[in-house]
Amino acid sequence: MNTLEQINSMADHPGKQILLNARTEWMDCIVVPNNCIPEHMRQHKRSDVGLNTENPESNHVYGRTLSELDDITEQEYNDTLVQDEIEFEKMLKRTRLEVYTEQNDNGEQLSPFMTDEDRLYRCQLNFCKAIGLLDD
Repeated sequence: MNTLEQINSMADHPGKQILLNARTEWMDCIVVPNNCIPEHMRQHKRSDVGLNTENPESNHVYGRTLSELDDITEQEYNDTLVQDEIEFEKMLKRTRLEVYTEQNDNGEQLSPFMTDEDRLYRCQLNFCKAIGLLDD
């Protein structure tokens, strides 16, 4: 008998899709109350969560489902990665400018600056894809 971890690691196992579907359904069912999540993620949409007949108002909660929170955090993470890449580029440009300025002030010939071959290759591939030379 396979454990859940073994099934999850098998790409073509029929149980993997069942587990993924169950995870998605559970994440859609669980509502996290607004007081448990950061202010910028809060939602003021009422969700019905119970069958308390004595106090029907306690059946409602204001918050987001786990799947909504998962989507929000994934988007924020991707935005952070893009922002980190922009900051890294700015830092490289500042460093390059400082080295060139120092070489120019000393009367030296400007030397080629260090290049990131992997980044250059990725940019070339993206360019080729953009103009239609390569398929995705």
